[in-house]
Amino acid sequence: TGLYQTTYNANVALMKSYLDAGGRLLLAYYDEGYYGYAGDFYTTYLQATYLTDSGSKNVVNGVDIMSGVSFDLSTASYPDGFNIGANAVGIFDNATLPGWAGSRITRGAYKAIYLGFSFYQIPAASGQQQPLLDKALAWLIGSADPLPDGGPVCRRLRRGVVAELVVEVVGIGADEGQTPHILGERQ
Repeated sequence: TGLYQTTYNANVALMKSYLDAGGRLLLAYYDEGYYGYAGDFYTTYLQATYLTDSGSKNVVNGVDIMSGVSFDLSTASYPDGFNIGANAVGIFDNATLPGWAGSRITRGAYKAIYLGFSFYQIPAASGQQQPLLDKALAWLIGSADPLPDGGPVCRRLRRGVVAELVVEVVGIGADEGQTPHILGERQ
């Protein structure tokens, strides 16, 4: 845990600095609450209060900006359930449990979306990965095309290779072999 915690803390500091400068962040990680619940990044920047591990291990239904997006996380490993703070709005409702599986945050100069599950945990057969990403990007940066100049990240997004895009932009380390997925774009 020493190396993981050192890497995590360093990357949290970078994300906080990025957000303080007006950044845009999409963070989708099933254990962010489990590991980071006591830190100010979780409680202040993500506007979340951790409830439980596996708190989103059911069907989650999109509301607000994610209306129409729904999928089953019953086979996912430990998706977090959480309550939201004053600067957050719930965007994924746990169908049968209290709390939220996802939220959008507007605080100071930054905007963020926090998902208590990892992107790869959304069943591919549900067809909901791309609609979720499109809606997230539209809210975060006003477009589903983060690089209008047609750069390499934009081309990967159009081809649907989301994992490469996310990991190339920012990676924060691994837990049990899984890399948390983070996508950030500053306007």
